[in-house]
Amino acid sequence: AGPSAGIPALPADDAAADEAEAGPSAGIPALPADDAANDEAAAPPEAPPEPAQTPPAAPPAGAEAAAPPPSARKRAGWLVGVGLLAAVLLVGFWMGAGRPPDPVRHGETVRQRGDGGVYLAFAETLYAYPDSATLRACTGVRTPAVREVRRLPAWPRRRLPSVREHAWMGGTVPVVSDHPATRPAYVAVGCILARVPDPPTLDSIFGPGALERMTEAPDPVLRAMPRAFIARGHPVRRAGTLVRGPDGGMRWVTYHGGALAVADSGMLARWCRTPREAVDVSAAEYGYYRPFGWLPARRGECRRRGE
Repeated sequence: AGPSAGIPALPADDAAADEAEAGPSAGIPALPADDAANDEAAAPPEAPPEPAQTPPAAPPAGAEAAAPPPSARKRAGWLVGVGLLAAVLLVGFWMGAGRPPDPVRHGETVRQRGDGGVYLAFAETLYAYPDSATLRACTGVRTPAVREVRRLPAWPRRRLPSVREHAWMGGTVPVVSDHPATRPAYVAVGCILARVPDPPTLDSIFGPGALERMTEAPDPVLRAMPRAFIARGHPVRRAGTLVRGPDGGMRWVTYHGGALAVADSGMLARWCRTPREAVDVSAAEYGYYRPFGWLPARRGECRRRGE
């Protein structure tokens, strides 16, 4: 098994003398050379010494300032991204990008802020007024209730016929188409057509003998105008008429069967109107003029003609 650790080897002469005195070991054969080598190999080798750990080299001077840690770089990138996003949102706010259009109701007369065009809104369509005369004829008053909006909806746009060519527009006379086959009759209040279903309803709207007082209009012109539901037999009211119900509420008529609700009678003064102009009607007729929107607020005071 190899020499004993810590015991010095005997000199050659002493070793021979000891062997002569003791003689060979009785009954114990000597190990072959191979087995001796195996026994020596079976002994576990001594573990090599662990290498000494070298401390990391110190960064050169100024390295920390030149290359910030990853967390700082992420924080800086996040702040830059937030700043860019805020700038885009601010520009979008001032440009109106992504802003939804203002809600527009049936029968309203509207204008987009900064745009000179005025439109009659009905059935998700914007009908442009061709001139100021048509605007006044369709709204029924000298100071039309025009609501200004920030952005108009992206509805189809059409152009109304002009009252200068068709004097019956916006009036209170029954209108009949010149179509040779059907010849339907309409109420044309507010330049929005409400079809009259039969002669008795025609008389209840316009009075007895209305059939003989009808005005014939070109069918293409009638087709270019907005159309409401079937008319009911309530007396015809010009656009701009104020109707007052039994409960004292008031509505501003926009067409036959449609109106704007008046939230406060004090608002009428800004539109050069007074509650004394209101017509008292029955609960059934008041309910027939369905309010699709509110009378808009108006900036400034009323200015009468000549003021």
